[in-house]
Amino acid sequence: MELTLPSSKTAPLQKGVKLTIAASFDIACQVHEMERFQIHETHRPQYATLFCLGILEQQAFTREDVVHMLQELATAAGLGHGV
Repeated sequence: MELTLPSSKTAPLQKGVKLTIAASFDIACQVHEMERFQIHETHRPQYATLFCLGILEQQAFTREDVVHMLQELATAAGLGHGV
């Protein structure tokens, strides 16, 4: 399985990175689990961003999106305000 991590402003030469993940064929095989995920996740194009917002928009998460989601989850869990 190959994953592509997009470039970021802190990456050398601001290039993306491709990672190859080999199947381990054991109970914790990431490749097998990704194949299972793709079978059930039928509304997304095959080459869409793995973690995205919206069913139709397919927008990649931003840092701000992740911070906002974590704040909402922390508040819902009763961990206080303004986390």
